[in-house]
Amino acid sequence: MDKPVFDQVKLAVSQNKWDEKKAHELGFVLIQDEEIPVDEGSLYESVVMGAGPSAFGFVKQLISSNQLTPNKDHPPVMVLEAADKIGIKSVYGGAFWPKDGVIFDDDPDYFDDCPHDRTVTKKSDHLYLVTPEGKKFKPPLEPATLFRNKTMGYITPKHILYPYFWNKIESKKEEGYFRIRTGQSCDKLIMNQEGSVVGVQTFTGQKYFANVVIDATGCGALFSRNLSVQPLNNNHGDFFFGIKLICEMPNEKINQVFGLKNDKDGCVLELSGNISKKIPALPGIIGIYPGDGIVNVSVLYSPTFGMKSGLQPHEVMNEILSSPHVKKVTGGSKPIEWSACRLPELHFKYMPKLAYDGYIPLGDTLGLVDFLRKHGVNTGMKSGALAGELISKVIKNDEGYNESSLRRFEVMLKKSWVGKRLMSRSFQFIHKMINLPIAFKIMAKQAEFGKMISDVPEGLPAMSHSDYMALNLEAEGQPDIIIKDSNLCQSCVSEACLSSDPCQAFVIDKNGKPVLDVDPVARPEILNNQINFSKFQLINAEGCLECGNCESACPFGNVIYIAPTQVKGKHGKKNKGIEYRYN
Repeated sequence: MDKPVFDQVKLAVSQNKWDEKKAHELGFVLIQDEEIPVDEGSLYESVVMGAGPSAFGFVKQLISSNQLTPNKDHPPVMVLEAADKIGIKSVYGGAFWPKDGVIFDDDPDYFDDCPHDRTVTKKSDHLYLVTPEGKKFKPPLEPATLFRNKTMGYITPKHILYPYFWNKIESKKEEGYFRIRTGQSCDKLIMNQEGSVVGVQTFTGQKYFANVVIDATGCGALFSRNLSVQPLNNNHGDFFFGIKLICEMPNEKINQVFGLKNDKDGCVLELSGNISKKIPALPGIIGIYPGDGIVNVSVLYSPTFGMKSGLQPHEVMNEILSSPHVKKVTGGSKPIEWSACRLPELHFKYMPKLAYDGYIPLGDTLGLVDFLRKHGVNTGMKSGALAGELISKVIKNDEGYNESSLRRFEVMLKKSWVGKRLMSRSFQFIHKMINLPIAFKIMAKQAEFGKMISDVPEGLPAMSHSDYMALNLEAEGQPDIIIKDSNLCQSCVSEACLSSDPCQAFVIDKNGKPVLDVDPVARPEILNNQINFSKFQLINAEGCLECGNCESACPFGNVIYIAPTQVKGKHGKKNKGIEYRYN
């Protein structure tokens, strides 16, 4: 078992081997103590990475504790968000369950005014096992019956939900309690001579210093990996691959095909089992949920499925669209958006500690996702609220932001409803079982006990890869994919960058050299971008899904994926200048 990177830092400090070279080797920036600002104008009480639910829960609870002194010129809390607009980088869609369990104990009705497209109750949230012939089987011990939510949930697009959170404390921002800066992607943690985290450095090299750094970067979190005893690994279920198709459909038609009473009545339909002849047992789940004039079809599946089945993501979606059960709820709709994304899920089960000197990760950064109840927003926000409560006590008692004081966060988390659900032995057992291929084979076998459905419409026709990409129209610019050191590729045995799905952007040849199989006309341009043998800049093929798979998969952080317009419109001309709504 490997030693967590943060522990390697401590070891280097104890052995007097902690210097700039060692810090660079471990992925940090080292700064001398005398270079760390101590004046009020440069040092923040806290820097928060990310502006999602976890970050909001932390900031809201910390402000409510009355331990901060507002300052309009230099607020005590700085929130750094990588996207241009809050909420548009979220890779999850679906429901928000604000009262299951209670997020802010002092105000359980805090989110009663939440904007939403539709509402979901336990009775309208179900899983079915299906067959390609049209059978549908509801398991007698279906998860919704055993585990899911007793309260009402909201179907709300994240680009609306997340700004709504922050608007609720807009007055506190105006008073000088916190500030949000968008377009700030954090690249490295800054450490002092004692090996404690004292700030963050952005991709552009800008430095922000704070007494404590809060990591709320969610799915794909970069820095929480330093707490883990192992690198991200496909075989341990640390990744999912997600694809999503958004279809336009009139609300009247939605209500009819989903059996809903009105435009505010909602549901969640999950499918698994034997989807088609090419997908005998999908190692994942299909989630279908209606919104306001749209139907979301989302698929999450095991990262090795594409490689083993030989199916590209668009082919997986085509197979799913051929299912009678999917046809029934998508027939007559019009596809309008398409996206794919690799989802790294580093899990707390690999972390012997959940906090470190000057650093606390929250929510999905710790893998705190309740997939049985569809809780990600709730658990993330609650973990943030707990961290905010802890930091307020640290400030009040003037304890210092060392590991002994910050690790109380772990104790508080385990005692909360989040910990009792996600850190319990039973849930971790279920999590382990779900990762076993046999579980999905059993589900596929159970599906054969189902009854045939009737009145199946024609549904959506299969589309080519270019058809799917054309939903977002031709990209104005192409992403850059940079291999930092191809010598690492040559020695790497994981092939993690290729095993999620056959990547259509670049491959590594037998000699470890990055190559790109595109039209021969483009090859001279590619060769001109070769900086040297160990640094190769690539131009994407048209087949690139622009999912960032290559960067997130690399266990060495050896790949850089840079989108030309970052997050606007999935790089499409049609959506130029507006946020990419659905992913």
